[in-house]
Amino acid sequence: MTEPRYRLRLYGQSGDDPVAFARSLAALLKIDRGAAEELLGKAPVVIKEDLSQDEAEKLREIITIIRGLCLVEPMDGGSSEALIAAFPLRLPKPEKKGILDQPVQRLAWLGIGALFLIVLVIGAFALTPKTAVAPREPGVLSKPSRVTTQERAARQKEMVRLQELSEEDLEYEQARLEEDVIYLTDRVKEIQKDIAKLNRLYSPNPEDMREKKVEMARSNDLIRAKAKKIRRIRNRLDSMKMAESLKRGY
Repeated sequence: MTEPRYRLRLYGQSGDDPVAFARSLAALLKIDRGAAEELLGKAPVVIKEDLSQDEAEKLREIITIIRGLCLVEPMDGGSSEALIAAFPLRLPKPEKKGILDQPVQRLAWLGIGALFLIVLVIGAFALTPKTAVAPREPGVLSKPSRVTTQERAARQKEMVRLQELSEEDLEYEQARLEEDVIYLTDRVKEIQKDIAKLNRLYSPNPEDMREKKVEMARSNDLIRAKAKKIRRIRNRLDSMKMAESLKRGY
């Protein structure tokens, strides 16, 4: 039985800069920017075909990071337009309001339910056997998680740094991070091909297999970290634009 194949259909982009999106899409699909702008103008349009489900989902995630709107479709299941035509939107019929839909009755029933829940919680605590708590040794305190503290400090430092950057610097850093994500995604694909080649060997070297899997895990971690930074930059840009629009209103 052959493995089902999938395609990726682009429906547009949700960012404020179509040129930047076309540049990132061109780098991702390895085409020139003019062809990427043409695809964006023809949306909805199929931008990639004959993919496995895993390949299609990973590519969709990367396009979502650069603010693209796309869906994964099975190649043998017809297009989205055909599915929409076959199953038109049907609005549900309005339901008759019952007693619980009235505001006063609804509040009364909610109060009764809350009171019943409180009684159950109190009864559960009363029935729970009490266990002796071991005394804490003097001078011994639970150490806070060093990793969590470091991550929180690094996140706060990153937010302070972003607040000091101008809008132009933020857009430049966002474009650089998006290029890094695209490069790391290509690298993960190459590693997956290397792992597939090793699996086809009669007796693959376990050390080589382990190194490839470790490298792929690190690359995926870097992709997630850079995606978080991209989201922080977008939030900062949105807040700057909102503040500017409020200032113009006054």
